[in-house]
Amino acid sequence: MDLITHLLVCDNIQVYLGEFYLPTDCPVFLDMDRYGLRRADESIFAGIFEGFDMPSYSNYPYPYEFDNDEEQFKIATMIREKVETIKSKSPRDNFMYYEMDSNGLEIVVCRDGEELSQVFASREADIYLSAIERHQFTGEVAERLGMASGDVCSILDDFEQKGLILYSSDRKSFLSLATKYKIWGDVPILPGEDVCDH
Repeated sequence: MDLITHLLVCDNIQVYLGEFYLPTDCPVFLDMDRYGLRRADESIFAGIFEGFDMPSYSNYPYPYEFDNDEEQFKIATMIREKVETIKSKSPRDNFMYYEMDSNGLEIVVCRDGEELSQVFASREADIYLSAIERHQFTGEVAERLGMASGDVCSILDDFEQKGLILYSSDRKSFLSLATKYKIWGDVPILPGEDVCDH
């Protein structure tokens, strides 16, 4: 949540404490006893999708509960406090956007009013923009760009150190965090738009 604060402050954050989604291939879903969770018998979408032929039906969310009420309250409180902190921030002080120009890919990051601009050459730019073009798996990016997987991972490690991507725990995929719009005051400005339009 700290890494994506600049995304959350631009929209109204809606958090329903105690409700969360587990993909069927994640470790918690595969071993709920180990993590002290109880899953309800019916998906929250069961009524909506009744009668539809959906092979991936099991991937739709079920309500979960912690076995330990004290732990559930503790985690819910932590999430609520973090959400309130983020909601109190201003988009003009928290943003991350990218632009392409003749020098390469520029990523401008502002966290709590501290702004930093970084420019990346073509190879780094191609890797970063891959996530936006939906090539998020490091192996696919390496193959598409004709690079060694190790070189791609090295560049992604550098992006991660700078807080510019979200890396998966298995290091096989990533998401770029920069957006295509700037912030003027509290208003997103899309490329090609004039500030006066707002």
